[in-house]
Amino acid sequence: MDLRGLDTPEAFLQDPARAAEYREAVEAAAQPLWQRALDAFGGCAAVARDQPAHSLGRWRERCDLEAREAAEMLPDAEDSPPAP
Repeated sequence: MDLRGLDTPEAFLQDPARAAEYREAVEAAAQPLWQRALDAFGGCAAVARDQPAHSLGRWRERCDLEAREAAEMLPDAEDSPPAP
């Protein structure tokens, strides 16, 4: 997984071992979310492949349904710990 766009916090930069542990923890936490996104995209792509070009409305509905189902699996923002 490419996490180059996410900066390592300064608190971890002074110690290369801690920086590596931080990156590993971020990747482990993000992996299930990326997998769900890929699953939803794959489902939408499979549906779109089998549909004629004029039926984009049905494709959009299917993708919206996939997104809602994936969102239901994610924890609510209220349940998340507060940001530091």
